[in-house]
Amino acid sequence: MEPNYWCYKCSATFRIVSQKCGVTDFRTEFDDIFEPNESSWGYANFISFAELMEPSKGFCDQNEDKVTLAIDLTVKEVKIETNYKSPR
Repeated sequence: MEPNYWCYKCSATFRIVSQKCGVTDFRTEFDDIFEPNESSWGYANFISFAELMEPSKGFCDQNEDKVTLAIDLTVKEVKIETNYKSPR
């Protein structure tokens, strides 16, 4: 039987990996709940584009024109229901 409702409680760490020796990765951590009827469009305050591209920060590899991202995602709880009736 296919579930008609699910949700995942997760924690995550987003990192922008430093391309410069001696510079610490930029990171942020969060907890969130993901559900089928909810949309999440990102995190507006993660890092400014100017800071991301600033050569002294070391996040953008100027020679390769790239940024390396790493995401560690942990699913803490899963809820699946097959008889769920949406309130909408």
